[in-house]
Amino acid sequence: MKLKTLMLSILLVLASISVTSSAFGQEVHKRIVHQHRRIHQGVKSGKLNHRQASKLRSVDAHVHTRAVKDRLHNQGRLTPAQRHRLNKTLNKNSRRI
Repeated sequence: MKLKTLMLSILLVLASISVTSSAFGQEVHKRIVHQHRRIHQGVKSGKLNHRQASKLRSVDAHVHTRAVKDRLHNQGRLTPAQRHRLNKTLNKNSRRI
């Protein structure tokens, strides 16, 4: 049951990510998809448990939400500072994987 819920949440996050259309939005989308694959592989190999995987996916979802909100407030663009902050968070989460 938990696996179904987890997979559904992943699909919802990925569907909402695909709505983003800028170049940075594509970068975020690609990075998050790649990180989700790495998380899945970590769970499959036993290096990550489901709780750790859920936390890592949650951080990625937060980054996506933050990017969307930032773009809404800046006529569809991200400032260099916003871009730097989002990339820094994605990099940190990537290292945790």
